[in-house]
Amino acid sequence: MVQLTHSLLSQIIWTKSNRSFRIVLFTTFVGFCSFYAPQPLLPMFANVFGISSTLSAWLLTLPFICLAVGPILVGTVLQRASAQRVLAVSCLILSIALLGFVLSSQFYWLLFFRAIQSLMLPIIFTAAVTYCSKAGEPEKRQTRIALYITATIIGGFSGRLIGGFLGEAFGWQAPFVLFAVLALACAVLVWMLVEHVALDEKPLRAKQVLVLVRQADVRSGLAFVFATFFTFAGTLNVIPFRLVELEPDISASRIAMVYVGYSVGIFIPMLIRWVVERSGGELPTLFIGYVFLLIGLVGLFIPSANAMLIVFLVLSMGMFTIHATASGLLNNMHGDNASLINGAYISNYYSAAAVGSIFPVWIVTQFGWTVYVVMQLCIAVSALWHF
Repeated sequence: MVQLTHSLLSQIIWTKSNRSFRIVLFTTFVGFCSFYAPQPLLPMFANVFGISSTLSAWLLTLPFICLAVGPILVGTVLQRASAQRVLAVSCLILSIALLGFVLSSQFYWLLFFRAIQSLMLPIIFTAAVTYCSKAGEPEKRQTRIALYITATIIGGFSGRLIGGFLGEAFGWQAPFVLFAVLALACAVLVWMLVEHVALDEKPLRAKQVLVLVRQADVRSGLAFVFATFFTFAGTLNVIPFRLVELEPDISASRIAMVYVGYSVGIFIPMLIRWVVERSGGELPTLFIGYVFLLIGLVGLFIPSANAMLIVFLVLSMGMFTIHATASGLLNNMHGDNASLINGAYISNYYSAAAVGSIFPVWIVTQFGWTVYVVMQLCIAVSALWHF
């Protein structure tokens, strides 16, 4: 089994004919790096620009909002476009916006250039996943999509790690200079070397999505994912401030190391089918992930910076198990509306992230850590109301 998987991956990634696919995967990686790089630096931004922690959290909330509406709105833009051209132009604009971000001396300029980056990210990710789906043999499509998902997880993990370490060593601007250069390199590589693939998918219509989500099973599944991912996204953003509260002199690199637990998401999609088969189906697997998430949330009560590393690992195991299972379950139930169900799922997923990235920070600021954790547990428990 291992040899067969290795052989298949080698055929998909390393053959000369799949050079375009490798470049698109690298572009995805760079996009997710730039997406999440500010997260471990949020306390640093608050300190440097003299702003509140709630305001600094908008550096993550903006891209989440764009990704929440992206699957519905971006489809119209990309309906007749070439994936190659869309990726190249979007990466070029992303690079310019990252350089503008670096040169900003006022926080409102920082937000302005972050907003431009946020508009580019759903375009880049939509074009990339569509390219991965279409560019190659149909029988290898599932493996290409799995590799795309792996690239997004590695990018999210690496962005946080690189952001924390480079930000501490050379200043907050350093990681964004690096990602600006990489985004420019992606634009050049995509324009010159990636083959054209037409994005002929029909754009999602908001009315169609609303009709679908009125169905009881879809509504229950989306509500469950919204509630659980809200708690996870909130924890991602408040952990840096909690660590500073526990250890006021903690470094940005130590904050970044807490996100190492996020890397478990690289492996869970590869193992989820095995877990589903041995647990008795998707619903028991969802419950397993849910239990891990609850254990992680309870672990947030531990007043130790070192313990946060283990706590976040448990949280990540729970959330990625839920994420990998719920999306497949909804697709299995509504395979004839795959584009609609995926669009609704992604919009719901990132809507939870958008709200969860800003509201919990405000709760911590106003009412303290204990109230925040109790609130997160209540929201997590509410995920079961529709089941």
